Amino acid sequence: MSEVSTFRLYLLRAAYLFIVVGLGFEIWPGIFHHEKTWTLMHGVACSLLAAVSVLAVLGIRYPLTMLPLLLFELVWKSIWLIAVVGSYVVLGIGFAAVVRNVTNSTQYRPYVWAGLTALVLNLAFALAWQGTDLERYFPSLPMQALLLGVAIAELKKIWPKHAVVGVGALILVIAAANVIGNFHRFLASDSFAQQWFRAAHKNARAGDLLIVSGNRKQQLSNPHDSNFPQVMVVSNIIAMFGNKWQSVADERIDLAKAGGHSIFIGDSVLDRRSVPRDGYSFKQFPEPSAAEIADKFAPLRANSVAFSVLGERVWNGK
Repeated sequence: MSEVSTFRLYLLRAAYLFIVVGLGFEIWPGIFHHEKTWTLMHGVACSLLAAVSVLAVLGIRYPLTMLPLLLFELVWKSIWLIAVVGSYVVLGIGFAAVVRNVTNSTQYRPYVWAGLTALVLNLAFALAWQGTDLERYFPSLPMQALLLGVAIAELKKIWPKHAVVGVGALILVIAAANVIGNFHRFLASDSFAQQWFRAAHKNARAGDLLIVSGNRKQQLSNPHDSNFPQVMVVSNIIAMFGNKWQSVADERIDLAKAGGHSIFIGDSVLDRRSVPRDGYSFKQFPEPSAAEIADKFAPLRANSVAFSVLGERVWNGK
């Protein structure tokens, strides 16, 4: 077996060093200090990458012996590229093929521009609202706009002009209703979500736990805001975990307390009159009762109100 050249050995050492430095700056600060309580899978991923960085240190000294570590890095990143990025690549190729075929006809070009405009507006909306995941809106609406434009162009061949204009106007009305009904309720400064976001930002910090109830409270998620507190929507936990809801709630409360974070409890889990409102149905989920929910969280409530939002008091926790 021929010996590996010195140059190649140093290339391997450079690869190990790159892993050590990269993960050292990216992962280890979070290992020693993280304000938010980690979810199970996030903790597993960070611990795994930290272990890889430690083993890569050995790779600098023993580059050939630790080659399986580089193979592991190559395999998992390849799987990620194929499974995650690959789907977007295929979708992009398909979109490009549609655009190329449509642009061969002059009458379809305006609809291509409509689709691209819709794409820009989608991404602008996603960036404007931090609680939005980009992949949730990309690229379905632009494709719908493009296909809709093609359909209207075909209708023009068989329908009178005024009928096509009427259909277009109706579509604009429906689109406006969707914008007002769906997007405006998140972005408007006086919307339910924005008022809760402002109050939570002002009175809580990352890692704190806000305990509330009601279907509308499920909007209170800000995955891209590292300073936003955790929100535990009790009605959602009941729907997801059934009779295990108390143990799930206790686990999240214990994790927040273990991290030295504050607990906040809303009237929606304490006041029996307000719990059945806000979209949560005790006919659909007869157990636990409103009294059981209130009795569960009442011992955690301190005697001081931290803040109020839309008439709901949020109490400091013990």
